[in-house]
Amino acid sequence: MHRFVALDEAMRRHHPAGNPHHYLAFLAVRPGLQRCGLGTSLLRHHHAYLDAENISAYVEAIDPAGRALFHRHDYQDRHGFQVPDGPQLCPMWRAPQPDGGAADSAKN
Repeated sequence: MHRFVALDEAMRRHHPAGNPHHYLAFLAVRPGLQRCGLGTSLLRHHHAYLDAENISAYVEAIDPAGRALFHRHDYQDRHGFQVPDGPQLCPMWRAPQPDGGAADSAKN
């Protein structure tokens, strides 16, 4: 329980405030189905809505593969942080894309 409380507190402390955005708390694909484009499809679908509504997105990547996926979809690194007795988190921000994510689609 103490580890979950530490994780929750660290995430709350580092979460961006004052700038409206969607918080992408979870994006997961079953291990046997990873690297088949499912995560990219999920992101593209949601980004189409965010771009049309001019809404930013925020996510905390937990591993290099996830971080690389988000980079391919125009997310920019923010200052990372270590959770006490837990993982290193890499916060990332994506501003709405004025071209509707055309660059995002061309990368994959």
